[in-house]
Amino acid sequence: MSGVPRLTWHAGSVLPFASLWHTVHRVAAINSMRAKELPFALDLGGRGPLARRADLLFNEPRFCGERTPGEALSVDALAANLGEPVEAFAWSHFGWLPESSRCLLHPFVRVCPACLGEGFHSALFSLRLLGACPIHRCDFVDRCLCGQRFDFVIDRQALLHAGYCACGRTAYFTSDTCRRPRLDAEAVKPLLPIAAWLQQLSRVSRPAPKHAEVRTAHDRLYLPSLTNWCGALGISYPTSLPPLIEPASFSFTETPLRPESQQRAAPARLKTAAPAGGRAHRESLWRPNEATTVYRAMTRHIRQHVGRGCDAFAIDFMLEPNPLAMARTMQRDRRAMVAFAEMLFCRGMERFAMERRWPYRSPRGRMWHLQDQVEEAATESGYEERQGLTPAAKAWVVRQAAAAMVTHAWRRAQGLAMAAVRTGIANWSAAKEVYSFKASPGPPQPLELNWHSATPPHQVTWATVVGDGPLRFVCSPATANVDWTMPLPDKAARVAAWRRGEAERQAEVEAACRGSSLTWSARGGWQVLEAAKPSTTPKRHRLIGERGGADRFWLFVSGGRFVARLCQANVQVFGDSPREAVHGLRTALRQSRRQYGLARCEREPRAVRPAPCRGDLECEFNTQVMQCLYVHGFWGGAARFAELAAQHLAKDRRLPAEARSEAW
Repeated sequence: MSGVPRLTWHAGSVLPFASLWHTVHRVAAINSMRAKELPFALDLGGRGPLARRADLLFNEPRFCGERTPGEALSVDALAANLGEPVEAFAWSHFGWLPESSRCLLHPFVRVCPACLGEGFHSALFSLRLLGACPIHRCDFVDRCLCGQRFDFVIDRQALLHAGYCACGRTAYFTSDTCRRPRLDAEAVKPLLPIAAWLQQLSRVSRPAPKHAEVRTAHDRLYLPSLTNWCGALGISYPTSLPPLIEPASFSFTETPLRPESQQRAAPARLKTAAPAGGRAHRESLWRPNEATTVYRAMTRHIRQHVGRGCDAFAIDFMLEPNPLAMARTMQRDRRAMVAFAEMLFCRGMERFAMERRWPYRSPRGRMWHLQDQVEEAATESGYEERQGLTPAAKAWVVRQAAAAMVTHAWRRAQGLAMAAVRTGIANWSAAKEVYSFKASPGPPQPLELNWHSATPPHQVTWATVVGDGPLRFVCSPATANVDWTMPLPDKAARVAAWRRGEAERQAEVEAACRGSSLTWSARGGWQVLEAAKPSTTPKRHRLIGERGGADRFWLFVSGGRFVARLCQANVQVFGDSPREAVHGLRTALRQSRRQYGLARCEREPRAVRPAPCRGDLECEFNTQVMQCLYVHGFWGGAARFAELAAQHLAKDRRLPAEARSEAW
């Protein structure tokens, strides 16, 4: 909509895709205006005309990165003052292009000498993929004859010489082309497919981390295969641009875009209240967001279906972190590989996983989850307002981004477990990667990043597009399945294995509960009674508090009372509640061992293949490992453990063959 002209201007002289930078210079030159006299310049709060410094390439209230904060110009006010329609200023700047897509642009102005001679300039010339002007096929120029870049910032000094470089040697237009360019609308049609492509890219969101090196790493994986990314996202790549088709692996997720009122609601819980210390207390330890939900669902799936029964291996690894013995255990038992991979996965994604996972216990405070960078990277500031992304669709994008990052971290942990099997040395120092970055001021400093915030290819990069059709999410590299951690890939096989385990457990209990048994009670002491027959499905538990929980017992109901029966001895205790039965069994076990010497249930030693070296070297290596564990801990000394293992193998190779054979 055009308003009443307030400035001297030739109506209809704004060509399609003309840059805001060139137009403002023309307006200032025709009307002999200074920066403070521009009526369409707005300050940060929009309180009135003020134009100390305005970025005309992106035309945003604040510059991005380390650039100096500045102001923006009101395009609506400019159009009203010139009597031009607002539509004439489409793509006059890149303010509507998301931050994540600005890696396609040069952060400076480029000009075509032929277009500039005819009084035309477009902001689209700053596109990196354009090697030459689409109109005249001329090479672009980004510097004046004085060697300085063309300044896209409008301030007091720039408008002192409107239409010229500060040195006065390069003119942006002549007295004739300042009033009306010689080009017409038909001549700028080669820019139309490029503008249409950028319009589609304005609906694409990508990771936009604040750290410059991390952001560059995402762009380095995105730009060489830009044509393939556009094809995966359903965006037509213009034929006038050079194709970027470097091979890349993609993973697709697509869902129909429905109105917010039709979004599927989460199932309501039947119980709204829980006692103190119950489920409500446990859930309060986690932050209620999409990233936490995805991570907890993944860990629950691994714990229940992939790594069931693998906790003992993880505890043994942390108590005796011998990289060589750990690798030999993983070579012999696949469950040890799953336990090792799960340890690395949980530690890389959850900072305090050890406080609640091995063994299970309530943590001291609020649990750490996937950090807020996951949600911040999913949608940038103002994204949903600009592109019409509803809260439900935004939650879907965050969920997909978190799922891609969590799945990639699990695949990477699996790869480290397989590397330990191949090399014979377990190395878990990769749970944290160290990168170098340029700190200012001072020399480069190392930066520790967890897997969720690491740079590609240690982490995935992704893109999502929102339009009239379905929501589409694409991530690269694609996270392929690894079969060795999934012995039961389908639910039917898992159910069959569970039924076989239940039958074996029932048969074991029935075989144990035959004949007479030692029975203890607080009033009657020790008696010999008939063994109790289970009337419910028995469950086997670890007796906590006795020798670190090495004793196991069955807990079931018989004759309306609860029965706790030892697995390794013929001892049973009755109780009116599970707590009473377990407490009685613990008391009876302590009394019997003190008076009658009932054998303790020790943990079965695992068969470890002896290392091919002499005994003194083996003892020295074990001593160094335990010292490192005492000083640095399991995770803090991860790199040192691997270094000790490599030194130990190097010493063993230097031994003569006779000395190595004596160790067997």
